[in-house]
Amino acid sequence: MRELGRLFRAYCSNKHSSWPLQIDQIESLLNCVENESTGFTPHELMKGERPTQLIESLIPFPIRRDFEHRIKILLARENFKSAARKRKAKHDTKVKAVKFKPGNLVLVKTHNQSSSFDKTIKKFFHLYEGPYIVIKEVGVNAYVLNDPETNHYWGTQNVENLRPYFT
Repeated sequence: MRELGRLFRAYCSNKHSSWPLQIDQIESLLNCVENESTGFTPHELMKGERPTQLIESLIPFPIRRDFEHRIKILLARENFKSAARKRKAKHDTKVKAVKFKPGNLVLVKTHNQSSSFDKTIKKFFHLYEGPYIVIKEVGVNAYVLNDPETNHYWGTQNVENLRPYFT
């Protein structure tokens, strides 16, 4: 589940051994967030009622139509099927290869390893580091990069390890 990885990276990237302390908070957060595929929160589907959220007492939100629990389950199934069709259609369209030009800023995928000695966990590291400056293209799928702070050669990276950096 991608969300778990994202949340643990956000909460535990500075101290990896703190992840057990975050489980209750992350579980509560995920159970109260509307699922994109079903259109309902897990709490709502399991308990039949919307979870109360602190922010709703502070900011007026539009009134949401409340359905009977069995109707919610049926709607969630239909929403899930519809989302699956949309994902398949998106997947079936070919994605164009990313091309970078000299001067573009990019992030580089990290390949960190877990270490019991350092008490670090691979899943809690940031996925990318940077930004770095593209200096030139080498072949059709590799780029020479420089560190923008020192302007020193940083290395040659395959395009698969790069993603655009947006400021």
